[in-house]
Amino acid sequence: MVCDYLQLLRSDDAKAPRYQQVGASSRAMKALAKETGTAILCLAQLNREVESRPDGKPRLSDLRDSGEIEQDSDVILLLQRLDDDPSLTTHRVDCHVAKVRNGPTGTVELDYIRNLTKFESRSAEGRA
Repeated sequence: MVCDYLQLLRSDDAKAPRYQQVGASSRAMKALAKETGTAILCLAQLNREVESRPDGKPRLSDLRDSGEIEQDSDVILLLQRLDDDPSLTTHRVDCHVAKVRNGPTGTVELDYIRNLTKFESRSAEGRA
């Protein structure tokens, strides 16, 4: 199952602070995954602080609106596009494995093929 994206889910309590609303949605996704025994890929927006960093590398603290996203998640992958040329059909992307319950973290180099909406391992000749 895919949720695109977490911050668009509506809360039962529209008057609650935004971080509480997003936290409730995150907990609901976790409960649904456990109840159905299904993995849920839930996309979430990052805040803009990442754009002001020289390396542009996203961090867990960049997850927008709620720290509960990090708390509830089993795996968190943060994508970083390494090129900004919109004319390219394939973009270089680093996938930062920021959290894995009971597993290793690190960075995986990927190519994003725009016209296929597909990620694949970066080819050896594509590495610089």
